[in-house]
Amino acid sequence: MKGRPYPERGPERKGTGTVPNGHWPRTPSGPRYNALSDVSARSANDVWAVGTRLNQRSFADQAFTEHWDGTAWKVVDTPSPGGNAALYSVSAISAHDIWAVGGLSER
Repeated sequence: MKGRPYPERGPERKGTGTVPNGHWPRTPSGPRYNALSDVSARSANDVWAVGTRLNQRSFADQAFTEHWDGTAWKVVDTPSPGGNAALYSVSAISAHDIWAVGGLSER
């Protein structure tokens, strides 16, 4: 899975702990029809978020994952097997052991 950074714009996410100024930086997560379902934080610089995003070409929901590395949110390539897919929960056990659960429905 490969992450890609994106520019500083979009909805603001508030956080706690060692996040600068008590707020996550403004970051987009793509089109406005995205929804985050769950967040799992191992530390202030290792946070995972999952949910669903709308594919604007097929109008199907796709599984969606983001990672906070302490500096920026990055969208992580997430398998989405077709139909409508969503991730509902995530658990970061260690730096290389992250689990997510979701669902798939045929269109």
